[in-house]
Amino acid sequence: MKEELLHFIWKFKYLADQNLETLSKESITILHPGTENLQDGPDFFNARIKIGNEEWVGNVEIHVNASDWNKHGHTPNKKYSNLILHVVYNQDVEIDVLTFQKIPTLELKGILPKQLLVNYTELLNNSDWVPCAAKINTVDDFQINTWLNRLLVERIEGRTLYIEQLFEKYQYDWNSTFLEVLFKGFGFKQNAHAFSMLAQCIGYSILKKEKDEGRENLEALLLGSAGFLPESSNHFYIQSLVKLFSFQKTKYSIEPITKSEWTFGGVRPPNQPVVRIIQLVRFLYFIPFPLTDLIGENFLKEIQSGLNHKGENYWKSHGNIETPNKSGVPKMGSSSIDGIIINSLLPFQFFYAKWTKSLSLMDNALDSFALIKAEKNGIVEKWKSLGLSAENAGRTQALLELKNNYCSQKKCLFCAIGNQVVKP
Repeated sequence: MKEELLHFIWKFKYLADQNLETLSKESITILHPGTENLQDGPDFFNARIKIGNEEWVGNVEIHVNASDWNKHGHTPNKKYSNLILHVVYNQDVEIDVLTFQKIPTLELKGILPKQLLVNYTELLNNSDWVPCAAKINTVDDFQINTWLNRLLVERIEGRTLYIEQLFEKYQYDWNSTFLEVLFKGFGFKQNAHAFSMLAQCIGYSILKKEKDEGRENLEALLLGSAGFLPESSNHFYIQSLVKLFSFQKTKYSIEPITKSEWTFGGVRPPNQPVVRIIQLVRFLYFIPFPLTDLIGENFLKEIQSGLNHKGENYWKSHGNIETPNKSGVPKMGSSSIDGIIINSLLPFQFFYAKWTKSLSLMDNALDSFALIKAEKNGIVEKWKSLGLSAENAGRTQALLELKNNYCSQKKCLFCAIGNQVVKP
């Protein structure tokens, strides 16, 4: 028996049709189970219960074994002083403080809904890709869609925790925060940390000053700070970048990050660090500064436009610092553009909207996910085989959240779909 199952049964009143009695044989009627408490303190606040002929309003604490009360150290905790009922699966010991205070106990062993227990056990012991694979088609489409909409928000909010930490680190400076989120996004999985270090190495104010001087200054600043420029070069353009960065390095006291911070092995050519840095320079050059000027109703369009530029000048014929090739630094692929937007930029817009209490901007961020193509990966394909298709990125993000944070952890009782499968 798990305590989370007892919470589920109590919360959804699956005991309502039972003839309930306290251990002292007084009748119990659950008028309202109360509000579930996810913080420290009793499990349910402000429950309404009729015990005998009297109606009580107060808190309810739930345990698998009565002795868990002592194990959890509840007796000295004043938060448990307004208790009206102790609900346990097994009354293995008598709790002195509850007996002294005349707090009644309800024991659930032997009276739980049998079909509910069967359904829950089947899910818990199921070895399918997701526990409810065989029964998900019995769940109403409206409930599934409503839950997936909620999971999209949950997934975005999970990503904003990191953004909030950055925001605090930069002493609530929006542009500096946005800059590091943007840089990290360009690093993707393999070089996310190195790109974050690059953002910290340069800083927003230096970047803005050099952007005003032109694209060449931006290229020198980013490539030099990343540790990719040689001491000298036979290529005229690279030599000009070397000279420019030498001046920038002295002027701003820049300490370049070492090449050992970067990952090259196992990274596909389009995702190599130098390629991504040049693509990042293009983006920074074409978008407005301050960066927060981007955030508005046209945020998605401006981002997509800024990420869609082709290589120019030297980078038309070079894919690395001094290595010529026919294609040069390519335009960023559509899946890479979508990845940066989905994983970094829209979560930043959502966080900005939430912090500034702009409901219209928050809705704009959520609606933007529906304007991006559905992602292609193994998890999304598996869901499709179970009947849950994905027509846009909002849906795929929700399905990823569902699989990774609910199904894989068998948190069926915390899932709206799992709730429907478990209930009798």
